[in-house]
Amino acid sequence: MKVEEAITFTAKLRKVPSDKQKEAVNKAINALSLESVRNRLVGNLSKGFRQRVAFAKAIVHDPEVLILDEPTEGLDPNQIAQMRELIRSLKGDHTIMLSSHILSEVANTCDIIMIIHKGKIVQKGTYEELIKSADSGQLYHLKVGRKPKDLVGALSSIAGVLHPNIIAEEENLLEFRIDGASADPTLDAVAKAVIDGGYGIRELTVKTKSLEEVFFKSHTKKSKI
Repeated sequence: MKVEEAITFTAKLRKVPSDKQKEAVNKAINALSLESVRNRLVGNLSKGFRQRVAFAKAIVHDPEVLILDEPTEGLDPNQIAQMRELIRSLKGDHTIMLSSHILSEVANTCDIIMIIHKGKIVQKGTYEELIKSADSGQLYHLKVGRKPKDLVGALSSIAGVLHPNIIAEEENLLEFRIDGASADPTLDAVAKAVIDGGYGIRELTVKTKSLEEVFFKSHTKKSKI
């Protein structure tokens, strides 16, 4: 089928009234930016455009709820960005449920996120709320000039420093966590230890928590929500 034919066929299957079918099809085509390919065979389109056609068929009958399963799977970066914008453009007209293992897409697209493990909801909230809930301490990366192994021992003796370890020995790169309540004085102590020990501080950066961290942490929790 051609694009317009396929969407019209779906409109008939969804029992859109015959006097409203043309309007519904045109609205779906415009919403998904398919005007330029409306008379092309669906099978000859790129995967990105085929995904758009699938979207148009899904919304042609104006459903209240739209369920999307891995909508960006197999798309190139440009197509992913376009699909993300298309999903956002539908917000407000439909309640959209998106299921995906690509957590960066979830973080960039969804207003409310639910993490499900073995059929149970273990985390729920906005991206900011979930990141805040991962309260195992702020993560820092520390790069020094020399003796990273000795520095691990020195950091371990500082109150408030959690789990110091080397993550790239050839780069003299370490990571550690600090309890948020004691971040400033603990960082002062870390800087002093590096300078006094002659390790040669090169870089100290705070690492932003990711949705992946929240995901992995929620899978290790014993409690259930």
